[in-house]
Amino acid sequence: MNQDSANLFVLNKLKPFAIKRMVGLSRDWFNRLLYRDLAPLYAERIWIDLRSCKKSIRIGSQTATSGKIVKKKKIFAKHIPLEDEPTIKKCLMHWLEGVSWKDTGIYDELMSKINRYGSFDGCRNEKDVLGRYSRLDELFCRVRKEKKLRSQQELSQRAFREEGGILIHIGPGGEPYFGGNGNHRMAIAMAAGLHRIPAQLGAIYVDALVKLPVLRQPD
Repeated sequence: MNQDSANLFVLNKLKPFAIKRMVGLSRDWFNRLLYRDLAPLYAERIWIDLRSCKKSIRIGSQTATSGKIVKKKKIFAKHIPLEDEPTIKKCLMHWLEGVSWKDTGIYDELMSKINRYGSFDGCRNEKDVLGRYSRLDELFCRVRKEKKLRSQQELSQRAFREEGGILIHIGPGGEPYFGGNGNHRMAIAMAAGLHRIPAQLGAIYVDALVKLPVLRQPD
């Protein structure tokens, strides 16, 4: 591969991330124009009391929803209990009830997706799957020992805000809704008995903007 080909390869890899960042930062500008200090930011870090997060809802991807202000309450109506999220449910079976990963069915589910798409969640074969869940067990033990879930910036100095973290939407009254990204980390926090955890802000109901100053505080 010559230098030009290498540069093109890197550019094509970076392009999706650049587009996401541009979409997010343009949303920042528009929100600040309208709401000033109360403006939510793309991928900003918020802190939620895990004990108050009981519902899960799918509104859209991280890029599409993070920092987005919504004005229709009905958007938050189609929720399910958090513990009914399939991946979270299986993780809790493993960490709280001692069910083996294989017996939870999570291996077969991931292998099925790998066979269909070629790769999934960074895994390409059974060895990758076994390694992934072994590392998750190590992470769970560390979180339980430290009694905290590290923020994205604590995990990597290159992290942009809380991008890639547990996605949390904020509904009417400031109620947190799990947004579907970060299933394993959410389950780890639940199984470890954590209370306050860092999360990536998803969509937020307009009347809940007044809750942002509190949500931005770690304590």
